[in-house]
Amino acid sequence: MAGNEIELGRRYFCREESSGDEHSGIFHIDEHEIAAAFCSFDKSLPKNFADPLLVRLENGQMVSLYKNIAGGGTTYNDGKGKAGPFTRRVISNIAVIGRDPWHSADSIRRVQFSIAVSDDLLHHSDRFDAIADAEFGEMPDPTLFELNTAGCTVKVWYAASGNMTFKRATTIAVRYAVEFDDPAALDSYLALVTCIVRFVSAALGRRLAPLDIAISRLPYEEFIKTVEARTYEGDYQVHYIWPSKPPSDTPWVGNSFVHVRDDSELAAFVDCLRTWIERDEDWRDATNLMMKSLALEGVVSGERLLTACKWLEEIPGAESALVVPEADIDQIASAAAAEADRLGHTGYKERIAGVIRGQLKTETNGERFERLRESIAARFGETTLGPDVVSFLLQAMRFRGKVAHGHFDFKDDDEYKAFVKSVYAMEALCYLLTIKDLPMTDDGAKRAVGRDIASNYRHCI
Repeated sequence: MAGNEIELGRRYFCREESSGDEHSGIFHIDEHEIAAAFCSFDKSLPKNFADPLLVRLENGQMVSLYKNIAGGGTTYNDGKGKAGPFTRRVISNIAVIGRDPWHSADSIRRVQFSIAVSDDLLHHSDRFDAIADAEFGEMPDPTLFELNTAGCTVKVWYAASGNMTFKRATTIAVRYAVEFDDPAALDSYLALVTCIVRFVSAALGRRLAPLDIAISRLPYEEFIKTVEARTYEGDYQVHYIWPSKPPSDTPWVGNSFVHVRDDSELAAFVDCLRTWIERDEDWRDATNLMMKSLALEGVVSGERLLTACKWLEEIPGAESALVVPEADIDQIASAAAAEADRLGHTGYKERIAGVIRGQLKTETNGERFERLRESIAARFGETTLGPDVVSFLLQAMRFRGKVAHGHFDFKDDDEYKAFVKSVYAMEALCYLLTIKDLPMTDDGAKRAVGRDIASNYRHCI
């Protein structure tokens, strides 16, 4: 934990320390916003405060506010022509909380975080029980694994806490950390954090978000030295307003393609996470759309269909191949463009090439979907997506055209049911393609087909 936590929802008396005028006000963070409201009795307030805006709280903590938006302000009048008091509200997108300011030029060497409702995914029976049974002072190493990859070290461990009266842990939570080989910035460090969160979200089939984020300027070894020297003042707590709330219930891990219960499954988890991180640059657009699809669970809409179709477009290897090599297409397009020039139609080479490319696919959509289905069957089994799924995938493309070109109403219940099953078919295809090449165990592959996003199609009548 950061060691500099504040209470969410509580309103703190504060003083801003960026303008030099030390305006007083009220600061709070809740699930909906990060905001400060200032008041000045004698002097007008700035229309826009500095970014970062530094605010000191009544408990001594310093809050550095980033990506600020000036809200409404009010100027009162004493009725005798004198203006005042003055108020101004500021809404922020990022709050960094610590003993001193977090400046824009400060570098991040280490970040810690948790992921809500996901701890059971990493419940290694022997290691968890060893910590649960041990007395404080005799705890085994809580580290589950360390993974060195992509310019960083990812560490996951069990964070145990409890009452010394009972001498044993009463709470054991999973905690993640990333240490960067090269210092990261406040604007860039989150990319790797969200990459890991997307991996866990894929395993649980739910859109998740990082919680209890704490950043530090110190790498792990220097952090340990400060702890031993008793000079450690805590990391910096970071708050964001995420677009969706954590799930209120705990997803069942029994359908997760990674499911740590023993050493072999732990090794598979690490291997899958390594692959996920190392391929992130190529897959990021696809996995971001996966997150959007997961957020639309329980909503049947045109947006859900369009999101699934866009997800497919971003999956590497899911596009249709060409029957003619690119070099030949360029030559054909050049010849066609030259003929167009002769006829007085100049500047059409790229459009001509696009038309030619579109007409020279090796596959129809039906052939393309069958190829993708067969690749899924080879990994997850023939019954995962049977041959009949192709017709629903083609139907999804037809529905997509109707949805994309304007308001779409279902003419009857049969069309509505066909639409729903087409959405489920497209999501199942995309999800299974997204995880197909991860080095999961055979048991993990069997479990994955039961995940809702993969099985909704099969269960839909």
